[in-house]
Amino acid sequence: MKKTNNKERTEPAGITTSYNPVSRTMTILDSSGNTIQDFSQRDIEYPTRVVFEIESFCSSGCKYCSEGKDTKCRRNIPKERLVELIDEVEEMKVHELTLRGGEATEHPYFNEVWDYASKREISTPNLITNGMALDKKRVDKILANPNSKLIVSLDGFKETNSINRNPKQYDIVMSWLPQAIKEHPEQLVVLSCLYRQNYNEVPKFAKFLAELGIGHYHLPPLKRLGRSEMADENFVSLNEMNTLQRKLEEIAGEFNGFRPVISCAELEKFAENKTKDIPVPLFNEMYYGSGMKITPEGNIMVNRGIMFTDRFKSEINTPVCLEPLGNIKNKSLKQIWKESRDLRLQQEKIANKHYAYYLGWLNSLK
Repeated sequence: MKKTNNKERTEPAGITTSYNPVSRTMTILDSSGNTIQDFSQRDIEYPTRVVFEIESFCSSGCKYCSEGKDTKCRRNIPKERLVELIDEVEEMKVHELTLRGGEATEHPYFNEVWDYASKREISTPNLITNGMALDKKRVDKILANPNSKLIVSLDGFKETNSINRNPKQYDIVMSWLPQAIKEHPEQLVVLSCLYRQNYNEVPKFAKFLAELGIGHYHLPPLKRLGRSEMADENFVSLNEMNTLQRKLEEIAGEFNGFRPVISCAELEKFAENKTKDIPVPLFNEMYYGSGMKITPEGNIMVNRGIMFTDRFKSEINTPVCLEPLGNIKNKSLKQIWKESRDLRLQQEKIANKHYAYYLGWLNSLK
């Protein structure tokens, strides 16, 4: 496994956020360098991870997409503004910058934007993609920075993957993925949305990926978000997630360096540990306000703020506090982040209270 020094950021509260750019994990340290258990978004000056949704258009048409049926409507963040935003992320010493969509590679200036981001002093530049516009040559170029990560979405083998995703996607991705894993095992991540239809197949698919030699396999559960139209019966229960995580760890025991994880803050695996070697997407899931995202319209929200759908807001008595933190058209990221602290704390209470509804374990907010 590739060795690298952790990237550390000292926070005004006296703690240190320590980030491993190879494993994409976060550890929180006290002033003596010991891991601490108590952590809050109050303790960090700036987000640990920032996600840019640079392009709304997508060719995949996933049925559970947060954009719903609006994936063909084109909106994107202009290249010039993206360059400014990347500079701001670097200035704030954000540990991880992720470009996604829609489909990020559909942005008219994706290549220029990615090249600029990967040359900045950001610990890890990430790309989340459906992989349909890629081939091995382009993958190699994207991964020229040894700390960069390419995160490709696949929900299982071809038949299962095609249930909710573009039927052409699996073959296209598999035309370049095995060789890319062989040459960049620590820079490739496979991302599978976990739902009822692929739940039983995941262990077999995980072993297949492990045999290819991949290091990272992440499984965010299906959630109520955006304009997703997935039926309620497709959610996976917490007990089922815990059972699956144990099976995944058995597979990991057979393959050195294989790190599969379900991105759910309530997993029993993390009951006693929420601050040491936690994958960054999961860390942001655990701690509302530790990450932020920018939509193609320029709205800024906390990573888990996407749970505040129109349906959600219609059932909450205080919908005003669930609106975006600000917009990049008239303020800087740093300014919006600092000015929105009280709002983020309000949103955190509501988001944590209704986390079970977000994951489909409850049918009502009442």
